[in-house]
Amino acid sequence: MTEQVPPHSTLPPDTPTSLITSLWSRLNNVSSTLWATILAMFYLSGFVVLNAHLSRFGLSDFEFVSGRYLLAAANFAFFLICFYFFAGRTILLTPLWSARDLQHVNQLGPSRFWEGVVFIRLISRLFFSFCLSAATYTATALEQIEMAWVIALSGAFLVSYVFTTSGLDIRFPRTNLIVSIIIETVAIWAFVSGEGIINLIGVLAVYFLMAMYILHVSEDLKRNKINLDRIGFTTIYSAFMVLIIALGFGAALFGQVSSKVGGGRPSDITFSLDQEIRAVLPDSLVPEGKGPLHGQLVHQTEKYLYVNIADQTVRLRADDIAVIVLKPPQPWHPFSASVWPLPLAVDIWRLFRPPPPVPVARIPRSLLGMARRDDGVQQIQIRIALRRETMS
Repeated sequence: MTEQVPPHSTLPPDTPTSLITSLWSRLNNVSSTLWATILAMFYLSGFVVLNAHLSRFGLSDFEFVSGRYLLAAANFAFFLICFYFFAGRTILLTPLWSARDLQHVNQLGPSRFWEGVVFIRLISRLFFSFCLSAATYTATALEQIEMAWVIALSGAFLVSYVFTTSGLDIRFPRTNLIVSIIIETVAIWAFVSGEGIINLIGVLAVYFLMAMYILHVSEDLKRNKINLDRIGFTTIYSAFMVLIIALGFGAALFGQVSSKVGGGRPSDITFSLDQEIRAVLPDSLVPEGKGPLHGQLVHQTEKYLYVNIADQTVRLRADDIAVIVLKPPQPWHPFSASVWPLPLAVDIWRLFRPPPPVPVARIPRSLLGMARRDDGVQQIQIRIALRRETMS
């Protein structure tokens, strides 16, 4: 009588992916209340995101059922999805990818130098994946994109695609490592040298916090036995961390998200009020005469509009506003000077090119006589005059 071997996964038992698969298989055995808990966390995260954003203006929004919470939660979910697409998968699969790289580079014999190169590739891959996730979110939700990002991503993808499809990454693993490190470093430099670096750093900071938590949980699950108590503790701990991340996302990033996708970015408006309501407002908020008022629409409900005027939030009844004019944001153009790297290249070329020769015949005699003196002020004046003569 032969003994039947129970089916098992083909993944190694100590990989992060197998740990998550094992955890998910155990979660499937829990009752259907799990999905109700997930939906409740989704709704609660939207509540936290929206109120964290409104607290910057001294406002709050407390309703039992509100579609605004769902929009805020959807934005937060998209923020998490952008993290998982690149940075999250890289964190989970880096041990497997690094082991494969070590196996390939050691085909010609073990070498400590190339093991160090594999470690450098690990670092560059991690930073590149984080920048890729952050750039994806800032380009779609925050509408901040630069052509340098597009060129860097396209170049990195094209080189990686050629090496993978042609089998060069297996035939020449060491060359593949060097080329990958170079293109990923160039792409990282393109990410961090753009004009939207402040928002990019904010997104990266939250993503790094999430990565630290994922590494902590995966290491804890790998070292300790997985049981129902461990699953319950990890679930509660994860829910608490999600709410903390939602709080930071709402306070720092939700106000930058475009209103096209349900974000909280204030809209510039011009509006007119009835004279009775206008007389009630403080003099510092109302311009002289009977001209319209200018401000930013921060929040809106069925009955009220919350407008930020001179760094003060004013609640206005919707019926008191006679006319309101919305100012659409400037459309993004791919060839504008702020996103196209060509002007920067031209400036660099002008900086390092040799100066044109000065035609001696065009130098006035008065300047030649002054050049024999040692006065520093006159020397500066001579240089300025010479530059004007050469430019004319």
